[in-house]
Amino acid sequence: MVEVNIKEEVEKAKKFKVYETYVFVQTYSNFYNGRICQVIESDPPTFIFLDDVVPAPFPIEFKELKYPIVPSNKEKK
Repeated sequence: MVEVNIKEEVEKAKKFKVYETYVFVQTYSNFYNGRICQVIESDPPTFIFLDDVVPAPFPIEFKELKYPIVPSNKEKK
Protein backbone atom coordinates (compact mmCIF):
# COMPACT_ATOMS: atom_id res chain seq x y z
CA MET A 1 0.00 0.00 0.00
CA VAL A 2 1.22 3.49 -0.84
CA GLU A 3 1.40 6.02 1.97
CA VAL A 4 0.21 9.47 0.92
CA ASN A 5 2.03 12.45 2.46
CA ILE A 6 -0.75 15.02 2.81
CA LYS A 7 1.59 18.05 3.07
CA GLU A 8 3.32 17.07 -0.18
CA GLU A 9 0.00 16.44 -1.92
CA VAL A 10 -1.32 19.87 -0.87
CA GLU A 11 1.76 21.53 -2.42
CA LYS A 12 1.46 19.45 -5.60
CA ALA A 13 -2.26 20.24 -5.86
CA LYS A 14 -1.50 23.97 -5.64
CA LYS A 15 0.96 23.68 -8.54
CA PHE A 16 -1.42 21.56 -10.61
CA LYS A 17 -4.11 24.21 -10.07
CA VAL A 18 -1.84 27.12 -11.08
CA TYR A 19 -0.67 25.35 -14.25
CA GLU A 20 -4.15 23.94 -14.97
CA THR A 21 -2.72 20.44 -15.21
CA TYR A 22 -5.10 17.64 -16.20
CA VAL A 23 -4.70 15.11 -13.36
CA PHE A 24 -5.66 11.61 -12.26
CA VAL A 25 -7.01 11.25 -8.71
CA GLN A 26 -7.78 7.94 -7.03
CA THR A 27 -9.65 7.84 -3.72
CA TYR A 28 -10.67 4.80 -1.71
CA SER A 29 -14.10 4.88 -3.35
CA ASN A 30 -13.52 6.07 -6.95
CA PHE A 31 -11.12 7.54 -9.51
CA TYR A 32 -11.32 10.76 -11.51
CA ASN A 33 -9.68 12.60 -14.40
CA GLY A 34 -9.97 16.37 -14.51
CA ARG A 35 -8.68 19.60 -13.01
CA ILE A 36 -8.22 21.00 -9.53
CA CYS A 37 -10.28 24.19 -9.14
CA GLN A 38 -9.28 25.19 -5.61
CA VAL A 39 -7.11 24.02 -2.71
CA ILE A 40 -8.54 24.69 0.75
CA GLU A 41 -6.03 24.47 3.60
CA SER A 42 -8.54 23.87 6.35
CA ASP A 43 -8.78 21.04 8.80
CA PRO A 44 -8.94 18.59 7.05
CA PRO A 45 -7.25 19.94 3.89
CA THR A 46 -9.53 19.65 0.88
CA PHE A 47 -9.50 20.42 -2.83
CA ILE A 48 -12.33 21.20 -5.21
CA PHE A 49 -12.19 18.97 -8.29
CA LEU A 50 -13.85 19.25 -11.70
CA ASP A 51 -14.14 15.82 -13.27
CA ASP A 52 -14.86 15.19 -16.96
CA VAL A 53 -17.88 13.00 -16.21
CA VAL A 54 -19.38 14.65 -13.09
CA PRO A 55 -21.26 17.83 -14.14
CA ALA A 56 -20.36 20.01 -11.12
CA PRO A 57 -17.17 20.60 -9.08
CA PHE A 58 -17.01 18.64 -5.82
CA PRO A 59 -14.73 18.51 -2.75
CA ILE A 60 -12.23 15.75 -2.04
CA GLU A 61 -10.38 15.56 1.27
CA PHE A 62 -6.68 14.79 0.94
CA LYS A 63 -7.05 12.01 3.54
CA GLU A 64 -9.36 10.20 1.07
CA LEU A 65 -6.53 9.78 -1.46
CA LYS A 66 -5.49 6.18 -2.02
CA TYR A 67 -2.51 7.22 -4.18
CA PRO A 68 -0.72 10.52 -4.85
CA ILE A 69 -2.19 12.94 -7.42
CA VAL A 70 -0.45 12.56 -10.79
CA PRO A 71 -0.76 14.13 -14.25
CA SER A 72 -3.25 12.09 -16.27
CA ASN A 73 -2.35 10.03 -19.33
CA LYS A 74 -5.86 10.51 -20.73
CA GLU A 75 -6.88 13.45 -22.84
CA LYS A 76 -9.56 15.86 -21.70
CA LYS A 77 -13.01 14.99 -23.09
